[in-house]
Amino acid sequence: MSVAKICLREGKSRALVFATGAAFVVFFQAWIAVVFARFIDRRTDVNHLIQEVGIAIFLILSLYFFFFSKKSQLPQQEVVLSRKSSRFFKGMLLSLFNVFPVPFYVIFSITMASYDYFSFEKYFVFWFAIGACLGAMLVFYLYATFVKKVEHKTSFFMQNVNYLLGSITLLIAILGILRLINQ
Repeated sequence: MSVAKICLREGKSRALVFATGAAFVVFFQAWIAVVFARFIDRRTDVNHLIQEVGIAIFLILSLYFFFFSKKSQLPQQEVVLSRKSSRFFKGMLLSLFNVFPVPFYVIFSITMASYDYFSFEKYFVFWFAIGACLGAMLVFYLYATFVKKVEHKTSFFMQNVNYLLGSITLLIAILGILRLINQ
């Protein structure tokens, strides 16, 4: 969403510089996550504990999004005085604060490895991280490209984003519980 905001305020080229910084960090997040996943995959006791903690975290997040978070307001125009030259580093910083991709890449790589679609060898880990980086950059590029076409249609999404996030985290928690029961 930040890429879209920057695109609307400062233009597509500034948004893509921001996106490049964010995608750069995604490479390292994916690489670290897969290295961590290799450790988890080898230790079933740690795997079980992380699943239980993850379920608790996702249930807490669901409760927060459904009951405690404030309803998102429609974006209002605001005056922001900032240097435009540091968009790359701001993209990196914002991506560093976004920790959701790390558990996603852990779970995704372990799941793919369980179906023999992925291996934890250095070669696979490197190309997985490259793919995550390029995939993030593609999504950011699409945001920047199509944001002006859907700018006026975002009010419903912005008003209900907490319910969407709560539904996603609840679904993940339910699937985790079912997986633990079936083990």
